[in-house]
Amino acid sequence: MSNIEIHSNIEMPATRVYQARVPRKVMDQLAVGDCFFVPVLIGSDNAKSIENGVRSSVSRMHRVFAKNGDARRFSVRRYDNERLGVWRVQ
Repeated sequence: MSNIEIHSNIEMPATRVYQARVPRKVMDQLAVGDCFFVPVLIGSDNAKSIENGVRSSVSRMHRVFAKNGDARRFSVRRYDNERLGVWRVQ
């Protein structure tokens, strides 16, 4: 009928979840013009996931700061093929 085999007692591999959240503590310490780098190998399997996580985290911090009347702004850029940079621009 079909060539599908059913197996028992085989351990399932761990889920690969890539999260790249930027701690608020780090964002609080940046002065205008300061930056920090997040290691990520551009072109690797998890690169886009990490980049999206960093961008999402920075966007969330923009909303938190704005809600509290704080005008801080940050920019995320690919610095080279191994790192993303997060700069405080305002």
